[in-house]
Amino acid sequence: MNINFFNKPKRQSKLKKVFKSGVAYAFVGGWIASSIVNKIGSLFKEDDKLVDDSIKTVNDKVSENNDETSIVDQFWNVLDERDSKYSDLAPSGNSEYGKYQGVDISNLNGDVDIKALKDNGINFVMIREIEAIDMDYANDHLDNLDYSWLANVEKCVENDMPFGIFIYSRATTENMARQEAVKVIKFLSKYNVRPDFPIYWDIEAQETEPLKDEENNFVNSRDFIYNNPEQVVKNFKAFAEVLEKYGYYVGIYASDSVLNIIDPDGNKLKDYSVWAACYKYGEGGTQMDFYTNFDPITPDYPHVDMFQFSCTGLLSGNENHTIDCNLSLYNYAKIIHEKGLNIPLDYELYFGDNPTYQEIVDGDYPKTKKVR
Repeated sequence: MNINFFNKPKRQSKLKKVFKSGVAYAFVGGWIASSIVNKIGSLFKEDDKLVDDSIKTVNDKVSENNDETSIVDQFWNVLDERDSKYSDLAPSGNSEYGKYQGVDISNLNGDVDIKALKDNGINFVMIREIEAIDMDYANDHLDNLDYSWLANVEKCVENDMPFGIFIYSRATTENMARQEAVKVIKFLSKYNVRPDFPIYWDIEAQETEPLKDEENNFVNSRDFIYNNPEQVVKNFKAFAEVLEKYGYYVGIYASDSVLNIIDPDGNKLKDYSVWAACYKYGEGGTQMDFYTNFDPITPDYPHVDMFQFSCTGLLSGNENHTIDCNLSLYNYAKIIHEKGLNIPLDYELYFGDNPTYQEIVDGDYPKTKKVR
């Protein structure tokens, strides 16, 4: 099925979700056109104004193979389970940078108390799924995860905490970025994880945490980003294209300095969610309290949808570790669930025969149907 949409909410008083046109969902075939139209009808609610009339065309591509109805039913069950849960997420912040307060976490944060975060007004959590420093691109290796990601996902689900996913990219080519995208899809599907917030591609100019070339050699990330800004954008868009093909909402994370290097006029990334880091309270700086000591620097980038303003936050229930603090302009959980995005694929159907990453990129799996 082809659904034409763009990939970024416009900054208006009535949120409009805008997505990159031409993206195709990889939902398996085997259900009739009328059931799809009924399910997707909620995308076009007039009161929320999330979709323009001009992009309301749904072109149904139904597979000739009709033997997988049970798999489709499983997808809709996942979709229905949490669709309405976060539609009225009450923002706990009160800032021009965003009213939804969040944190981002990885294995570096230890055992994070998600319930304590929720009890203290945190609206969402961004979880690192992949830390690709050991990813063997040369040998098509896809199994390198942040070892705490699934436990953090489970804690969010248990505590009704909306969450998103990010990957710390090491890619220096479009080919490598596509491999990272397949890795994201593979493990979200394997563990039946449906993020409520976008999937972000994290690129950082850090000499101590380098990128890699296609022969798996380390590359100075600062030099690469500053000397190859156009390639960085191409890499991100290659990553995004694969995920969007399979129905995921995608964004990019970087410091505002990196964003201004790779997209100085703000036009190249305008159709994506941009999560910018800009610290007043950085590493080695003053620790801060999210609630009583909030005075961030303004990000120096034309459009920022999510703002990471500190990596030294102190939050009740997690006193043993400082934590990254964020603000979001949008209730992404509402947008993503109303649009039916971020649904995991059937793992055995798509990955059970161990396809190469290129076959997934090209839409050649499962063999009975195509992603167009």
